[in-house]
Amino acid sequence: MVNQAGVTGGGDPLCVDGTATASLPTRCAPSISTPVNAPHLLLEKSTGMTEFAVGVPATYALKVTNVGTAATSGKITIVDTLPVSMTLGDLTSEPGCSATGTLVKQLTCDSSASLAVNGSVTFRIPVTPTVAAAPSVTNNAQAYGGGDPLCPMDASCKSSITTVVNAPDLHIVKTDNGPWVVGQADAAYTLTVNNSSAIAASVGEILINVKDVMPPGIEPKWTDPLVSANSSCPFVGRSVTCHRINDLVIGARLTHSITLPVTVTTAALGGGLNADVTNHASVSGGGDPFNDGDAPDPGANCWSLDPKDPGHCAQKITRIFALADLVVSKSNPTFTATGVAGQYVATYQIDVKNLGGSDGNYTLSDTPGFPA
Repeated sequence: MVNQAGVTGGGDPLCVDGTATASLPTRCAPSISTPVNAPHLLLEKSTGMTEFAVGVPATYALKVTNVGTAATSGKITIVDTLPVSMTLGDLTSEPGCSATGTLVKQLTCDSSASLAVNGSVTFRIPVTPTVAAAPSVTNNAQAYGGGDPLCPMDASCKSSITTVVNAPDLHIVKTDNGPWVVGQADAAYTLTVNNSSAIAASVGEILINVKDVMPPGIEPKWTDPLVSANSSCPFVGRSVTCHRINDLVIGARLTHSITLPVTVTTAALGGGLNADVTNHASVSGGGDPFNDGDAPDPGANCWSLDPKDPGHCAQKITRIFALADLVVSKSNPTFTATGVAGQYVATYQIDVKNLGGSDGNYTLSDTPGFPA
């Protein structure tokens, strides 16, 4: 702080009354500079990790350090507005912090402790990234109070941090045990889901959703709902939806397979002896941000959102054959003389034809009847 005083008059020709202080000689306008000590807050925000993962608990650390020349006095307040994509955890371990709001959480942390020069206080805020946080999330906070005359406007009183948020990347592949014959007892599709992400895992309580729309003539063959590999699969008509809550861990080699037994009906043939039917499926959820975590309708809609193969969409073309349809016919006999009076050899021609769409086996027996 600089304090200056001035004196005029008394007949001094250089310090005449009415002369501005700035124009007076130093002897008539002495000044003194006195250091004034004051606290100054420095806010630093950190996470303790380089990256977050969807659904995995994490922590923000809010550290306030007094980098001024005097101890703080009075309450220090930190205000942190959490992004809507972050879920706030339990603040029991931080009694100085409270939150208001529903969708947007405004966090306030107060400290009444006096911070000596270079002293600090830290608040740890538990958060969990949601699907909406990927691929990155930015969080801002500011501090004020404690007798700092510059906060919250000074840059040192504000802190911002952007953190990469990794998410699962689910892929689905569809196979079958075809080709099939109408009425085949063991016909089944298999849906295989894996998490291709090398970093993030889908976590518990975040549903993995699989949708499968079966083609005409192919019907679900189970008592609703089917439970397969920790997935529950109810259906309506030919539309199947499977939900899984268990974690699907990191790595494409670790998979989750669902077997869907089906009934193959003649409707799949479309009036012919054989036909190709196409089945579509889709996957999302489990922390995967694709389509906001909801598996899209399988087929063209899904492929338009993700054309990769393998990706979030899958299809399987299966050849369907009609049952074997064996028809037997027998011609009238032809007679050939044997050379013995009154004796002839009768020859019949028997034809067996398969009018169906698949191979057939048969045993032929023929017992001609002759008149007495």
